[in-house]
Amino acid sequence: DFQGSLSGEMVDHGFLRQEGPFYRPVRRLERWIDHQPAVILHSSRNAAEHLRADFGVPERRLYSLPDFVNTRTFRPGLLDPAAVASERAALGIPPGRRLVVYLGLLARHQGTELLLEAARRVVAERPDCHFLIMGFPGLPRYQALAQALGIGDHVTFTGRVPYEQAPARLALGDLAVAPKIAETEGSGKLMNYMAMGLPTVAFDLPVCREYLGEETPCVPAGDVGAFARAILDLLADPAAAALAGRRLRQRTEETYDWSRGAPILMAAYQQALRSHDLRSAVA
Repeated sequence: DFQGSLSGEMVDHGFLRQEGPFYRPVRRLERWIDHQPAVILHSSRNAAEHLRADFGVPERRLYSLPDFVNTRTFRPGLLDPAAVASERAALGIPPGRRLVVYLGLLARHQGTELLLEAARRVVAERPDCHFLIMGFPGLPRYQALAQALGIGDHVTFTGRVPYEQAPARLALGDLAVAPKIAETEGSGKLMNYMAMGLPTVAFDLPVCREYLGEETPCVPAGDVGAFARAILDLLADPAAAALAGRRLRQRTEETYDWSRGAPILMAAYQQALRSHDLRSAVA
């Protein structure tokens, strides 16, 4: 199950430096690992290209299994307006604010610092905007950063959210954000946003373009100003934002509902069994 490059993610997480002495040995180890399985499931075209071009894995071993989502669990209209208002109040979100939601890990490679800087710029123009940031770790550090940026009263951090509570928490939002800057990883959170019908702002990474399609223009990777402007544009035009959300929901239903994953997974298992039988016969 290939969700991203081992060496690439170690660089993103700060465990390795590309110019350091351990990078090339780890890269060789990754290549050896990638050639051991009879079948590799990957979540995006970008991941498949890494496996083919960077590690020489044969095409016949690769099966595309995107981060499918249960569109009956994650769906628009999950909460009625009264429930939304009640849940927002329970989280301490002032009434009348437009809510931007994020659900995922908090880390540099996830773009958390960039998100908070974008939030500062958004709040400066739209004081009626609020950010609900759900995830972990490093909560005290990011809370302190929000205070230092002067937006502490416009950001609510929840910490870890159990998966079964994710749909109801996302249902509180008017739009969603995915500020990840790591290029080799998947982005499963996008599927949840899309299934909820949330208009979404993301950086222009291969996985984001693949999942979001043409329904959501991605902004240049790492460009905080463009990210903030995209949020402001959606807030300024609720009708266009709602249309974008409906289109993302439709795209999810047509392409990424989890029922589509079963035939792919079964075919991968059958391929793995055939390879095992062939090796056993040769032995």
